[in-house]
Amino acid sequence: MNKRKVLIGIITIGCVLSGATYFFIKFIPHRDKAIEKKQESVLIESKKTQNNELSKTKKETAKITPDTNTAIEALINKLTDEDLKIAQEAADKLVNMKEKAIPALITALKEASVGLKGQIVFILGRICSKKATPDLTEVLRNDENAYVRSNTAVALGKIRDEKSLSALTFSLFDKDTSVRQNSAWALGRLKDSQAAGSLLQSLNEEKEMGVRSAVVDSLGALRDRSATEALLVELKAQNDLSYKNEVVMALGEIADPKALDGLTEYLSVLKQYRPPDGLKWYYQESIRKVEAAIEKIKVNPR
Repeated sequence: MNKRKVLIGIITIGCVLSGATYFFIKFIPHRDKAIEKKQESVLIESKKTQNNELSKTKKETAKITPDTNTAIEALINKLTDEDLKIAQEAADKLVNMKEKAIPALITALKEASVGLKGQIVFILGRICSKKATPDLTEVLRNDENAYVRSNTAVALGKIRDEKSLSALTFSLFDKDTSVRQNSAWALGRLKDSQAAGSLLQSLNEEKEMGVRSAVVDSLGALRDRSATEALLVELKAQNDLSYKNEVVMALGEIADPKALDGLTEYLSVLKQYRPPDGLKWYYQESIRKVEAAIEKIKVNPR
């Protein structure tokens, strides 16, 4: 009797376990798949909602955004506003538009008044895109107004496009002093050694010290050793201490060992001279500049 009960119990437990196993195998995977499908459905609906909202936002933005060209033209017109704050804000906004503003600025440049032309070329320089180079070089070569040409030279110096080399070299011998000075400065920013010959020619012919200073600065920026001898001649020939300091710094940038003797000799002259009390600091500063140039050449000769 007891054996029979035990046997029945074992059979019952086996049936229960078999049924449970069948349930898990048969129904649980389907339940998991159903959950996954439901989750996928929710995710798809969520993405659709987000896309619809994004599309709606874009459409609404398009409705409230003014036409770009119209906005740029309005800003260009504000450049001549009597309120300098308004004019400056317009200029800054045009610069922030970057290359988008260039076509409209170039169009306006062709028919603008002298004052507006000067502002437009300066803005193009601030945008600093080579796309403006062809039109700016045309202005530099052909515009009748020296103010416009001078600002154009500065703009080209900021853009630093080697394609402006020819026009800047041409304007290096312009009849206007400010145009020559800014062209000399711009040539140094191009970092093109081809400019060295024209700059040296200018240094030989130029009378205005402001232009000569710009030429010296650019020769230093180019770091072309062909300028070493001419700069050493300047160091001896000129009396202006401030100008001599610029020559010294240019020689330091070029770092040609051939300049060491000339700089050492000049340093000796400075140290032996006894300037008036009011100028002692000025001469001490000059001495420091020469010493720094000599150190540059010794430490890192090119």
